[in-house]
Amino acid sequence: MEREEEKATLVNELAALLAEEALAGGENPKREIEKLVSESVYGPGAASKRVNVRWGGLFARGECPSCSNKIERRGEEYVCESCGIKIPADVFDRAREQHVREADRRERELHIQERMKALGLTEDEVRDVYDRAMDLSDATGGTKGEA
Repeated sequence: MEREEEKATLVNELAALLAEEALAGGENPKREIEKLVSESVYGPGAASKRVNVRWGGLFARGECPSCSNKIERRGEEYVCESCGIKIPADVFDRAREQHVREADRRERELHIQERMKALGLTEDEVRDVYDRAMDLSDATGGTKGEA
């Protein structure tokens, strides 16, 4: 019975994690920065082109997301003197917060996956835990426990 109780706990924790992800899904300031980088690299009107932004370099080391040189805050925006990209400070700050939340969720999900492995769950059981968590998250927003 202890194994089933642990599986139910994992379902509840994963459902809460999935609900957090869904709630955070509306605003995407990181995508706003990607659009600015795309226009910086490819020119005006190219915001739809996908670019690879090194988020860790941007937030941890202050590297420009367009050219990797130094980006610095100047008043209400972050500016790179090398390539000229300008990122509104509020977008930069919200993107940094989003990046931290995503990293935290990834770490918590990894911990849940490690617990599933330690419990010796089969591939089918892991799939079942995820399916039950998704159903629970959809039904309750991750705020109620599983029956």
